[in-house]
Amino acid sequence: MPNCFDSMTQFTTTCSDPWYFLQTMFPDAGVPTVNGIVHVAVEDYYSSPNGTIWYFQLRPGMTWSDGVPVNSTDLTYTIQLMFSSFSWGAGNLAGYASLLNGTPQQAVKNYNSTATEVILKAPFSILGDIIGTEDTPNLVPADVWEHWINATTAPGNFFGTLTGAGPYYVSNFHEGDQQVVVLPNSYGTPFGGSSNGNKPYFSQIVTELVPSSTSLAELLLDGQVGAASVAPSDVAGLLNDANIKVEATPSTGLWYIEFPSTHYPYNMTDFRQAMADAINTQSLVQNALAGYGTVANAAFIPSNSPGFNSSVPSYSYNVNASQQLLQNMGLKMGSNGYYTFPNGTAFSPNVYVPAEQTPIVLAGTLVVQDLQAVGIDAQLRTIAGASMSTVWYQGSNMYFEEQNFGYPNSELLTDQSFYSYFYSAGPQAGQHPFANPTVGAEYNSTVAALEASTSPAQVQSLEQKIQGIVADYLPSIPLFYPDIIWAYNTQDVQGWPQSPSSFELPGLVFNLTALSTIHPPAAATTVTTSSTPASSTSSTTSSSVSLNAAYGAGVLAVAVVITAIAGMTTRRRSKP
Repeated sequence: MPNCFDSMTQFTTTCSDPWYFLQTMFPDAGVPTVNGIVHVAVEDYYSSPNGTIWYFQLRPGMTWSDGVPVNSTDLTYTIQLMFSSFSWGAGNLAGYASLLNGTPQQAVKNYNSTATEVILKAPFSILGDIIGTEDTPNLVPADVWEHWINATTAPGNFFGTLTGAGPYYVSNFHEGDQQVVVLPNSYGTPFGGSSNGNKPYFSQIVTELVPSSTSLAELLLDGQVGAASVAPSDVAGLLNDANIKVEATPSTGLWYIEFPSTHYPYNMTDFRQAMADAINTQSLVQNALAGYGTVANAAFIPSNSPGFNSSVPSYSYNVNASQQLLQNMGLKMGSNGYYTFPNGTAFSPNVYVPAEQTPIVLAGTLVVQDLQAVGIDAQLRTIAGASMSTVWYQGSNMYFEEQNFGYPNSELLTDQSFYSYFYSAGPQAGQHPFANPTVGAEYNSTVAALEASTSPAQVQSLEQKIQGIVADYLPSIPLFYPDIIWAYNTQDVQGWPQSPSSFELPGLVFNLTALSTIHPPAAATTVTTSSTPASSTSSTTSSSVSLNAAYGAGVLAVAVVITAIAGMTTRRRSKP
């Protein structure tokens, strides 16, 4: 399978694999998790009392790998880029540029040496969340980048190899190379590492760009791989080996069922609620995910998130309630045991799932069984994930979708992330996902009030109201949050991620501490890794250490396989 490295420039890459490297070089402003925001490059952000100026404070102790200290000039330049509409597509916040009091260069300025201010025409309560999390493009070195790019010319494909502020930076990567070599930031990093100035343990990490069709679990058990992300179905077999340890952490990638919301019967609230009642989401977690996941809720944000509205409907698995709602709609039970439309027309909806993802195919199988049990003659269809958009354009099918719900509640609830990202392009373009115009108007007015608010208490109240609207009218059916699962051989590698403990964070953000804190046992001198097209393979080498008798005179090779999520979670940059 082809290697996916199209670019090592964070503004232009479209592949998931380079992001693992970019995330160790250019830290995010902040990363949302199910437990709240993990501040990274930006330590904090807050607004003026009237809500028209936002301040973003840099994390102290960051230095670029060329020795230049990170300061507010870098952050200011980064945010200016995000608001600018470059012809080559770097304007990730271009949709919000009209809020600025002037041009990006006029409205985004250094407040002092460690903070940037963004000046708005009017209050906008969620700007801090938008800029302060999932900040992509991430922090860039102004002293280097401003000499290489302008409004019409993109940086070269491998411009990102010049310098970085994270634990490692990519060294001299060229198109067609079969390896990616990263070197440690010798000036140290606040993102973890050894006690010697917080520097990474390894003197280099070499990623081999090679295909692999072998099960990662088998490679772990055979001792060919020291660590890898694994599927839920692999865990039981791996735990039979006393040397293998499994770590699982909650993710914010929510799987849900999407449907053509303005088409009958999906435009009926009773039908949406009937589907929600019919699906045993707890069974999905236990059986499709082997227990490695969390049941979702109708508010479309994790239940332990700050500001979660605990009074939203739960739609507990209830076959009788589901059938009653279907009957309330006038559906009639046919002789085959399935409901028909009131005019007698058969109803046999398709449910599409990505064929490459075994746990999701199993979840789809279980959902179809649940729907059939209440009288909906659903049919499972598998399709290549890359072709899923074609299902949407047909405008008549249900399908499984994954969305990265790691955003702060305010951004998540106002950009319609609870609804498909095909919304603006599909057959329902311009129509509201709630179908009912009155409900849509109430949602829009609540969002407008939230964005204009300057009171934290009012912001929370309006967010909870929006959660209630979403939960009552179900623009899609939430299912579960699968865990991120990693397994590693304790005889090969140690020091896996410190706080936060996740190996991966939302949107293919590889935890900065994962590579800076990992180290081999005392006997090991070398760690080697390999990669598949949807994964990155890393080979790491430490400074020379004497081998003990257990390993003789040889070199211990250990593979660490970093596997990208096959169905890459949608990462929103601006409003639809």
